[in-house]
Amino acid sequence: MKNNNINSYLNKLRKIISKELPKDECKNIMEYYEEYVADAGFETEADIINELGTPEALAKKIVEEHNEKFQSDNIEGTEKKGLSLGWVTFIAIIGSPLWLALLCVAFSLVVTVFALVITFGATGIGLALGGIGLIIGGVVLLFIDVVLGIYVVGCACIVCAVGILFIWLTILLVKCTIKVFNSLKTKKNKKKSEVIFD
Repeated sequence: MKNNNINSYLNKLRKIISKELPKDECKNIMEYYEEYVADAGFETEADIINELGTPEALAKKIVEEHNEKFQSDNIEGTEKKGLSLGWVTFIAIIGSPLWLALLCVAFSLVVTVFALVITFGATGIGLALGGIGLIIGGVVLLFIDVVLGIYVVGCACIVCAVGILFIWLTILLVKCTIKVFNSLKTKKNKKKSEVIFD
């Protein structure tokens, strides 16, 4: 009767942990607890439960310890697996067609944004100045031909408005560009600080 109770406890434990752990680990753990129970000289299943807890509670504890150990082993393993300078150089040389292409694309994007800013700004200033010139010309033309003068002043106002719109778009584009570069810089600095503090 004594052995049946103890075997029942160990069988419950084996059944639970075999669902959660790899076969080898389960076998090693069960050998350990079978030896432990035999050496401790427990008389009944109640004695084992008083010492180790229920099979479910012990299995939960075993699985949690195994998972913690597995995670810490993986973290240590990845920290030790840093790339050497030789590998980094090799990857840089082999990947150079890709890296160079990506670098060219990034450079092209920066140049394009810069060109857009310059173009919008120059267009806006040109239209605004041209509109001001047309307004002056339209006012002078009012004294010669009223209808034509009003027409030129109206067109000049539209040209000035479009110029102001372009200037406003330029300012908006500059602000957005600065904001994007600052956010990229902030993310880069955060990553550096995380690496330093980890």
